[in-house]
Amino acid sequence: MHNFEVLAANKAWWDSLSEADQAIIDQAFRAGTEAHRNAIAEMDQYFKQDLLDSGMVFNETPDYDAFLKSVQVVYDKWTPIFGKDLLDGIKNIK
Repeated sequence: MHNFEVLAANKAWWDSLSEADQAIIDQAFRAGTEAHRNAIAEMDQYFKQDLLDSGMVFNETPDYDAFLKSVQVVYDKWTPIFGKDLLDGIKNIK
């Protein structure tokens, strides 16, 4: 499952803070992010086990090459629109 944490602040406000205050906020956000990710990981395991107990089968070892081959049509469609560099960057995410 995907999980995202975002910290957004007005640049003028952020720039008005001292480096020490920025560091405190940054440290607190990083600690909160870690705690949140750990909680999400625990929830993922709980819900995955619930699904397994209900009969769902997970493909834990997908054939990555076969997957890439099957989605090539998507890359072929969108490369002219978004450009080869962007799509190659997406392909190379591990």
